[in-house]
Order: sequence, then C-alpha cells, then structure tokens
Amino acid sequence: MKGQIRALESLAAADMHLLLHVRVVGLDATERGTLYSSSSNASTSVGSAGSDTYELDTTATNRKLPPGWSGSGVSLSSVDAQNNDLLVIEVGYRATNTVSTSYTGTIHLGSLSSSDLPEDETDTTDKQPWIELSHDLLLLDGARLPLEERILYLGGGGQASVPLVGQTWPRGSG
Repeated sequence: MKGQIRALESLAAADMHLLLHVRVVGLDATERGTLYSSSSNASTSVGSAGSDTYELDTTATNRKLPPGWSGSGVSLSSVDAQNNDLLVIEVGYRATNTVSTSYTGTIHLGSLSSSDLPEDETDTTDKQPWIELSHDLLLLDGARLPLEERILYLGGGGQASVPLVGQTWPRGSG
C-alpha cells in the first residue's frame, strides 16, 4: 500500500506527524483486525524526508502516506474479513509537542479538477491525494479487482468510495 496527501502544521513548534490506520470492521462495528497502523511518533525528534517520523511543514506539502514508504509501499497484515465488512482507512496527524499552546494541523483533500499528487515529498500544488493497494482484493465470489479499481481517491468534498467485502466500487474522479 502506498499513497500521497498534502498536509501542514500551523507553526513549526507544533511537531505534527501524519498517521495512518487501516482496518477491517463489520457492519455491527466489530473490528476484525488491523491491516496497517503507523507508529505513534511519540518523539519530538524529526526524521528525514521519507521516514515515519517526518514532521509536517508550515506550508501544505505533499507527504507519503503511510509515512516513510518506499518502492512499492508498505506490506499489510492479513485479516479475515466477512461478508459486508468495511475496509476503513483513517488518516490523521499527531502533535508531539510538549507545550500547552494550541496549534492547528490541516490535511488537504485536493480538488476533483486536479491531477494526482506525484510520488514525492516536495509538491505544494493542490492536486488529488490517493491511496493505492498493490495487491488484488480477493472477494467472496473469487473475483479480483483489477489495478484500476484498487485505487482509492480521497477527494470530492471529503467523500471517499469505501468498498464492502464482496462488492466492487467505482474509481473516484480525478
């Protein structure tokens, strides 16, 4: 799995880092398991670009999601999903500062009229964020989603297409 999204922190002292949690949840809110969870980034030390501890900038800048992926992305853990379970992808940030000052973090969902963010950590233009699953999703009927159906777009006014196990979903615009 790999992706790109633009994010920023209001001031450098905020010490904010992106987080990603991917899990399978039943329609009754039963959590089946976690496919991926980025570290808690509990340190205020800042790693280099591409590391899991890479701090956000004060300008909305393209960042890897999950933080620190390289090549074809990160591996996911296996989870046994049941019919109609949801694939939940949660994107957020964590502030690791130790002061009581209030800071703001912002995650940009792009616009439907823009092109996709490139695979870098330097672009500051408003382009479409994305998450890509690199392996087939095996559905209950044995069908596999082709690569173009495995790309999940996050834009569109905060909406994202969410697949149910056993169903396909349309690729978003962008």
